[in-house]
Amino acid sequence: MKKLILALISVSLFGTAKAQFNIEYTDGTTSTTPGNIVVAGTTDAPTIQNIDPSRVRSISRYRRAAGDAIEMNSSLGAIYFGDFWNEGYGDYYFLLSNDKTGTNSSGNLVPMNDGGYILYVDIWSALSADHKNPVLPEGTYPFSTTRKNGIFTQEFSLLTINKGKEGTSYRIADREFNDGQIVVKHVAEGYDIRATVTTTVGETFNFHYTGPITFDDQTGIIDEPNNEFITTDVDIKPVLAQYMSYPKTSIDNYVLRLFDTTNISADGVHPNEPGTMLHLDIFTAKNAGFEGVYKAGTKIGQYTIKQEPGVYFPGSYTAGIPLGSHVERVNADLSVSHSAIIDGTVTITKTDNGQYHIVANLTTDQGKAVTCDWTGALTPFQ
Repeated sequence: MKKLILALISVSLFGTAKAQFNIEYTDGTTSTTPGNIVVAGTTDAPTIQNIDPSRVRSISRYRRAAGDAIEMNSSLGAIYFGDFWNEGYGDYYFLLSNDKTGTNSSGNLVPMNDGGYILYVDIWSALSADHKNPVLPEGTYPFSTTRKNGIFTQEFSLLTINKGKEGTSYRIADREFNDGQIVVKHVAEGYDIRATVTTTVGETFNFHYTGPITFDDQTGIIDEPNNEFITTDVDIKPVLAQYMSYPKTSIDNYVLRLFDTTNISADGVHPNEPGTMLHLDIFTAKNAGFEGVYKAGTKIGQYTIKQEPGVYFPGSYTAGIPLGSHVERVNADLSVSHSAIIDGTVTITKTDNGQYHIVANLTTDQGKAVTCDWTGALTPFQ
């Protein structure tokens, strides 16, 4: 079952993981903010955290100690799939974050600041009495590698981390889990959720969230409309080729986009008129440039691959949106069709005059061929 992620996003979040504060009041009491201090109101009548400033004695910033819970200050959204497998229990899927969020060039949801986290949680529990107003039951949900009642699953639970800048790019890391538990309580604000998770690389994280979570009822809804796929072979004749660079510590990552039209969207991601785009997400040796022969990389779980020179990220879908390597077509009626690229090779060589020769012989998830034989200049997207 494919999960909806990008479709959940309804708000832009404020505050970062490392901007947490202690507030001391004039009556001797204290409180802690999970994110940035919020100053609001008018010049004549300002408030700090919705409190009259005359009640505030001091504000001090602190950094979490090891083992302290990371306070998640917003729910990005949630979906209730109901009894998807007709097994007598329901699927509850939600995202929590402590940071402002956005998407990278591959369409993946990412935290935007150093120390930002996005926690994806997939829980199986008792069915909601009213599927139109789903409520995640209280309980302690241990980690499980298989689907069953009363657990959170390995397959669709995930942590995305912003590890700060390296050069001009942020280091974004996905972490899958191999242990942990999630405790859910109902409170006046909605939910009180504490998650302790251990990643497959041996890290342990504690997260805490208090607030509302509104589950979107999608019982019986298929999340990938079949009429959006390209169901024919594609032979693309590019007239524009651009790239974006994502250097890593020991390897380089490039996204190449080849268009058969020069009229493209302002973000450089889509044709802006009827036309076709080939999107290739490749990995090369450090500082090696584009040249090489690329084959589909080996997937590790749902959202990551084994990153090594000479592979491309095979395509997949999130909320019907193609991620990784894929082909996209804007049709004559301006509807959009696409297909994920899952197999085949791409060969890139450099010509004597400094241009590039790209030959692609690829296969989509629809079993159709995507071919390209093009020579020209690869230019950075500005």
